[in-house]
Amino acid sequence: MKNKTINAIFKLAVLTLVLSFATAELSAQVNTGAYTQILLKTGYIVRGKVVEFTPGETITLQTMDGSTITYTTSEIEAYGKGAKPKTGGSQSKSSGSHFNPDNLRLLAHLGFGTSGATKSDNDTKSVFKFPSLFGLGIKYNLDTMFSLHADLNLERKGYKITNGQADYKQKFTYLTIPLYAGINFPYEDLIIFAQAGPYVGLLLKEKIKDDNSSTSNYYINGHRSFDYGFLLAAGVEIPFNEQISLQGKLRYTRGMRKIMDDYYSYYQTIDSKMKNRSFSAVVSLVYKL
Repeated sequence: MKNKTINAIFKLAVLTLVLSFATAELSAQVNTGAYTQILLKTGYIVRGKVVEFTPGETITLQTMDGSTITYTTSEIEAYGKGAKPKTGGSQSKSSGSHFNPDNLRLLAHLGFGTSGATKSDNDTKSVFKFPSLFGLGIKYNLDTMFSLHADLNLERKGYKITNGQADYKQKFTYLTIPLYAGINFPYEDLIIFAQAGPYVGLLLKEKIKDDNSSTSNYYINGHRSFDYGFLLAAGVEIPFNEQISLQGKLRYTRGMRKIMDDYYSYYQTIDSKMKNRSFSAVVSLVYKL
């Protein structure tokens, strides 16, 4: 009986010592008001600002979308620099391996900017468009840092050609579907992000306006009906509350396919090397589903 009591006291002392070291290590890694990340025992990584921390009990984070979440120490595997995904073994889980509807966001886009043609021997110039695009998008947060996006937009593109005989504008209307990935960084109460990925576009309408014509005649020109390329973007998101935020970004797109084959117009031959490009500022309203 005496030996059992001694063993029980010894085990309790060891457990207390281990918990003390764990709490001390945790306290060194977690400071209220600082940004940190935690690895949950489910394998999911959460990044955000520490709102409140009670050593050995709970930690409350404000995530980049404005949500405030409290976790108990029993739910947490690791903190700070040690909060890395596990690799190998039966406990290995990816932070994006389980679909979570709470991570979905719906976006409404409106943009304005310039578009033009690249790699042309003709005297081509960019043209300003407003709106340059409008549409809807959906965003899925793999975790609080990485996200996937898909958009459905109507985009207005085109270019202007000037020579000694005539000035005219080529106008396009595309239905585009961009698919891209995003990386997000919290900075105080903002989210700074960068995005990149491919897009495909279907030409819905094309027109040419002759600026030198007194009647401003419109007529159809022979451009290819399908386009594809890539987009790059960077911007900032401002959360208003847990459900709504406003996003602003600078967006560049570059087509990889030639706009058309060599084409002879009344004025001159259009160079077949021409490709779509655009540079625009886009404002998006983000809504948490």
